[in-house]
Amino acid sequence: MNKKFYSSAFLLLAMATGAQAQHSRLVAKSVSVYNVINGSYHMGDSTYYRYSGQRGGDLTHPILSDSAVRFTGNMAGVLVPTSGELCTYDANDNMLTHQLASGDIITGAYQNQFSTMYLYNASNQLISDSSISWLNGVSNPAVANHYTYNAAGKILTEERYAANTMTGNWPATASFQFTSVYGAGGELESWTADNDDNGSLVHSVRHLYTYNAAGQMTLDNYQCYTTGGTWATTEEIRYGYNSNGQVATETMFTAINTRMDTTRHYLNTYDVNGDLAVNIMETYDYATHSFTPQIKLAYTYNTVHQVTSAETEWWIASAWQKDNGSQLEQYYYEAYFPTSVAKIQQQGGSLKVYPVPAGSSLHVDIHWNIEQSYTLIVADMMGRVVLQRTGNSEKSAMDISALSTGAYNIILKGDKGGVTHSKFTIAR
Repeated sequence: MNKKFYSSAFLLLAMATGAQAQHSRLVAKSVSVYNVINGSYHMGDSTYYRYSGQRGGDLTHPILSDSAVRFTGNMAGVLVPTSGELCTYDANDNMLTHQLASGDIITGAYQNQFSTMYLYNASNQLISDSSISWLNGVSNPAVANHYTYNAAGKILTEERYAANTMTGNWPATASFQFTSVYGAGGELESWTADNDDNGSLVHSVRHLYTYNAAGQMTLDNYQCYTTGGTWATTEEIRYGYNSNGQVATETMFTAINTRMDTTRHYLNTYDVNGDLAVNIMETYDYATHSFTPQIKLAYTYNTVHQVTSAETEWWIASAWQKDNGSQLEQYYYEAYFPTSVAKIQQQGGSLKVYPVPAGSSLHVDIHWNIEQSYTLIVADMMGRVVLQRTGNSEKSAMDISALSTGAYNIILKGDKGGVTHSKFTIAR
């Protein structure tokens, strides 16, 4: 089974990279975990994607698959099905429903686990989504979100409601509310999270942002609301850029005894095509007053900038080495023929995201060859859409505090057909 999988996967990858006028879409992903004892990788899990018609996707475009099946290796090294997904879409490729089921490793049968339904307005702006969960075959309301936008089409508020797990009733007051404030130039000035306290929303945390003359973010000031009714800075992230305007360094500080102390540092390097090649996390050593490398994540790409592998290594004995838990992720593609390729290529743009890795928020700089409104989509490495918003400003920000750590894709879709993408990681 494994030999068959790798043989077909490498053939699909060769097809995709050899005929890029056709476009290519992700059809499989594998994750291998390193074992120090025998010095080799072992299959951890794999995922297969199936599409209909001309829909496609990869790590940096929405994976518009009809279904996805994940297999996980058991103790005997055999891959068994552990989860399955089914999705439906409207005529504009907006996701309408997403259903997740878990697989029984003994019987192979699937059981419903989670289902989400999405609603859009006439401008393809996501205005609400609601989810239900299953327990012992019985469905119950889980979470619902409502979104509002300002006159410029930028998201203004997101209200999140959590259903009562005992009664299944929805609360009268939002459990959380996230509010964004923008400057005269459309730049995000602040993002504030409020939470429910006995029926009233009270402040919880916020981000304040500072930019340089070029409009690049230089400071993310993270504050918590104190019991004394004031805001107090708890963390800061400071950004440095290379000559191409890409984030080259990210330095994090934590408030300790009323002062800001350095805690860790990220170094980003890019290949000649502008793709992120290596991301290194370093921690600050207070004894030597210097940074010490800890973890490295390295990427490889095919000729159309699709990720073909991502590998982690650890700094051990003054060298980068694989250790127990080091992972190698590999991605495989097939060729297909979308009718809208020419339109997309003619109306492209550029997308820059920072910080990478991100913490609680992600900032986006956008430039179109042809000006147009857009939709920003964040998807996980399984292709599931986890966040979505619309806008028309050159700068935007997304609250990612509810997302778990790991790698994500961000896709920019313009209303005139433009599509571009990037990727980022979350580390806390």
